[in-house]
Amino acid sequence: MVQQVRTVCPSCNGRGNVIINKCHHCSGKGTKTAAQEIRVNIPYGADDGQFLKLQNLGDFNGGEYGDLVLQIEMTPTDGYEKMNNDLIYNLYLNLEQAQQEKFSIPHPDGDLMMSAPTTFDTSKPLRLRGKGYSGGDMYVKLHVKFERTT
Repeated sequence: MVQQVRTVCPSCNGRGNVIINKCHHCSGKGTKTAAQEIRVNIPYGADDGQFLKLQNLGDFNGGEYGDLVLQIEMTPTDGYEKMNNDLIYNLYLNLEQAQQEKFSIPHPDGDLMMSAPTTFDTSKPLRLRGKGYSGGDMYVKLHVKFERTT
């Protein structure tokens, strides 16, 4: 009785050849790890959790470059937040500013003037129609800050 066992060659790992003088950069693998800084243009109106696919900027494998897939994570900046196509702005006013008839609201396309309601509830945001992204609205959350004098 004769028993035969097939295994992969431990010297060449089944490739059929062995590199004797290996490259000192890649150790004979044919590729090396390199970090590259890239600039990405985020499309107007991009939303939190959305994916961007950048072709041929991924890992090199099998003679081809793969795609790099980025997921957008939005962080509130300068008092702004984005929710779908709506823009939300937190406006902080002191007691004197809250009593004015109009106040200025910074907007990415230029400052907006808004008439202050005679009475307002700070728990309900004020809405500016069409001032968000792609036809969305802008909501202004009013926050009144004041010092108590004793």
